[in-house]
Amino acid sequence: MNKLRTILSLFLLPLTLFAQDNLSLEEAIEFGLENNNDLKNAKVNAEIRKEYAFEIMTEGFPQINVNLDYAFAFEQQVSIIPAGVFGPTEQEFIFAQPQTANLTADVSQLVFDARYIYGIKARNALIASADYQVEQQRINTTESIIKAYYGALISQEAYSLLSQNEATLRQILNETSATYQEGLIDELSVNRLELNMSNLLTQIEKQRNQWENALLNLKYVIGMPNDSTIILDEDFITMMGNFSYEVSAQADPENRVETQLLANQAALRKYDIKQARSSYFPSLYAYALYGTLAQRETFNFFDSNLRWYDFGTVGFKLKIPVFDGLKAKSQVQQRKLELQIIENNQANIKEVIDLQVSNSQNNMASAISEYNNQVENLALADKILNKTIIMFNEGVGSSFELSQAQQEYTNTMINYTQSLYNLLIAKLDVNKALGSL
Repeated sequence: MNKLRTILSLFLLPLTLFAQDNLSLEEAIEFGLENNNDLKNAKVNAEIRKEYAFEIMTEGFPQINVNLDYAFAFEQQVSIIPAGVFGPTEQEFIFAQPQTANLTADVSQLVFDARYIYGIKARNALIASADYQVEQQRINTTESIIKAYYGALISQEAYSLLSQNEATLRQILNETSATYQEGLIDELSVNRLELNMSNLLTQIEKQRNQWENALLNLKYVIGMPNDSTIILDEDFITMMGNFSYEVSAQADPENRVETQLLANQAALRKYDIKQARSSYFPSLYAYALYGTLAQRETFNFFDSNLRWYDFGTVGFKLKIPVFDGLKAKSQVQQRKLELQIIENNQANIKEVIDLQVSNSQNNMASAISEYNNQVENLALADKILNKTIIMFNEGVGSSFELSQAQQEYTNTMINYTQSLYNLLIAKLDVNKALGSL
């Protein structure tokens, strides 16, 4: 029953997501792992490799064939008997009927072939290889989904902050315009604010386009139609409240699928070497053939009163390699060199993983520092803007100072959202490097 519920939930998940607007990060990952095109293709390729592994087994199964041959000699071959055999002159004879039917069944069975034995031993490694490749694609797909979701979410956040800034600036502009109409300030003060408003509206429009493109990219990555409507059901306040990190965590190479893939590839290459060497070993096949034959002057093979002639054979075929022109030797050497490359990569993988972990942790430390600085900068820019507004309204501040403070606040908001995105991506890179994605 639990299995049935799981299957039904997976089947209904796309319908549920399309029926609702809100889409959390966890739901996006779950949906994407079911519908992402690259991951679906990876799973299909894994099934192909597993079918190939089964195909290797079938070479040791009995091979049965049934053949039906029919031939009509519209011009029969004539045999010449030399003169003196049956008379003083040569004689012409036709030794076969013009119509022939032949029904046979043959069975062959592999008895011994070292190549087949090593192929069977390599089968489990071949199946594991397919599963590792699916897992690697799952990790890559999960990473792409998270990055696409963060990209859409940060674009939405930037658009929201800029829109809030527009509301604030529009209020200031309206109040300044009213003051100008009363003749209390000069036109230059209004013009500066109008220029700021024009620039801000341009930035808002640009950010809106980026947000729409980010949503389209997210839909593509998770395999959702472009015309679907989604609302991102996450907020950065909650995400940052749950944010945790450990910049000194040590990586276990065994947790990385790349390490497992290399070990699997080494095992496969070792089987390949043994299989190539086994070309020097003899192979033995057993076979049996049974059939029935009829020859007729006319097409009356279905006449039960006429006779069919049965025949059959059994035997074996032993193939002993003597000299193959050094082909097997070359194949063994090629596979040894391929194994050497894999072993070199195995020896280097720990250093590669340690380097990736160190780099990602350093990047995250920098991202944390950048984010904290931008949080302080945003608070400071907001404080400066509010104080400048008060001074401007009281007549002790200039419109130039107000325009400059507003522009600095806008730039600081953009830098803040970018630092937030960089921090989340840095955390994602650390998780991937540690093998915990």
